[in-house]
Amino acid sequence: MKKWMLKAAAQKFISLLPFTQQTNQLLQKYVTKRTSITDVFFTDKLIHVQKHLQYFFKYSNLKNEFTTLELGTGRYPIIPICMYLSGANKIYSVDINDMTSADKIKQTIIRINKSYEDGVLQQYITVDKSRLTKLNDLLVIDNEQQFNDAFHSLGFLFLLEDINKSKIEMHSIDLLHSNNTFEHIAPNDLKHMMTTFKLLLKPSGLMSHFIDMTDHFSHFDKSISVFNYLKYSPKKWQLIDNNILPQNRLRITDFRNLFEQNNFEVLIEENNNGPIAELQAMHIDTAFKHYTEKDLLVCHSYMVVRQKN
Repeated sequence: MKKWMLKAAAQKFISLLPFTQQTNQLLQKYVTKRTSITDVFFTDKLIHVQKHLQYFFKYSNLKNEFTTLELGTGRYPIIPICMYLSGANKIYSVDINDMTSADKIKQTIIRINKSYEDGVLQQYITVDKSRLTKLNDLLVIDNEQQFNDAFHSLGFLFLLEDINKSKIEMHSIDLLHSNNTFEHIAPNDLKHMMTTFKLLLKPSGLMSHFIDMTDHFSHFDKSISVFNYLKYSPKKWQLIDNNILPQNRLRITDFRNLFEQNNFEVLIEENNNGPIAELQAMHIDTAFKHYTEKDLLVCHSYMVVRQKN
């Protein structure tokens, strides 16, 4: 049996257990050892925040004292902290899963500080040194509640909730961003989120999203194609998919339509394609036959959008 099948079966089993996310996190910590900030992961996040800020500053008159909202906090809040170092005065991050902690935030601060000392961080963002000092001052706080309070006082608001039910003030967000999150959200939930995003964004607000449309099992098992999951019918994929790391299999056309149908204009679309030979060799399920080969080839996309006037 292929490695990805074993992983899919394990995730499916865990997803049926109570305390699914907690169980998965324990397995990652003690079995797969995949809970540290690797160099590849850290650099990837720096590239993302650089892009988010590059186009935000291009299309916005704001250079500091702006409000950001991240969809999908994850374990290590590298991007929210970089937003703070770049001038944001209120930094929201929303997730339905409780994956971060005071200890992980401290690990993130330490990693960011090392990157600054090595001269790497400055290659991606303009760092407010006084703000970096304030972050480093938090590292001596041992009490978890006191640490969280001090972190919050700097403008960080990490919310464990469904964004569609969020109490965030309407029309208060200047920049709403995500980092390989959209591909994990059910299509109907994404549609509802678009309505919520319009309510949360200022009229001049910008959205900046990285979307990974590869079969995520191919990240783990190099013997399968990035297009592997396109060969399964919706019914079969439902048996394979799980709620630990769900994959909606939406293509670039779907995301374009999603924005268009909700009155967003796409300002920037940067796409990377997968290997055309792999796609052409794959038996694609009829559920994807209405897409052009050009659109099916897109594996990664970076999209910047704003509301139409």
